[in-house]
Amino acid sequence: MTHANLSGANLQGANLTGAVLYGANLIGADLRGANLSGADIRDAYVSGINLDGANLQGAVLMGAIDIPPQYVSAEDYYRWGLMEDQRGNSNGAIAYYNQAIALKPDFAHAHLARAASRLRLRDMTGAIADAQLANEYYLAQNNEQGHQMATRFTEGVQAAQEAASERPRRGGGGNFLGFLSGLASLAVRFLMPF
Repeated sequence: MTHANLSGANLQGANLTGAVLYGANLIGADLRGANLSGADIRDAYVSGINLDGANLQGAVLMGAIDIPPQYVSAEDYYRWGLMEDQRGNSNGAIAYYNQAIALKPDFAHAHLARAASRLRLRDMTGAIADAQLANEYYLAQNNEQGHQMATRFTEGVQAAQEAASERPRRGGGGNFLGFLSGLASLAVRFLMPF
């Protein structure tokens, strides 16, 4: 049912296990109590959809357009951000991290992941600010491993900033971009086993 027009359809209680609804028009569809386990709903238009009581276990909702917020958690947005980051789409990743943080402002992992994405975009100031905020949340949540990672990340970015400011005076640049990429990758690897 890829790109199917199911706008306003009454699919109450339907068994759509594993259905491929990629890019489908589900605007205003009634899917109350439907079984959508393992369904592919990526990039579908879902404004006004009713999924009350639906089984969404294993459903792929990434990129669903206008999905009502009650059906997506901060953790979903965070995972989608990590997926975008792995594909090299730092701007897309940041957009998902922003949504995760909007739902859960003290989501330390999302702040640190956004810091890594900002670093990839060479926004060092933003990367440091996010890493420091993540560090505050890790400390408040007694997450020592997160605290250590956020501290190392912040120190690494600050050291890179200093090296970048000295580079024109000393000539050469070494492997500055490689260092930044490695630092961002290390942070994302730390964040993956959520």
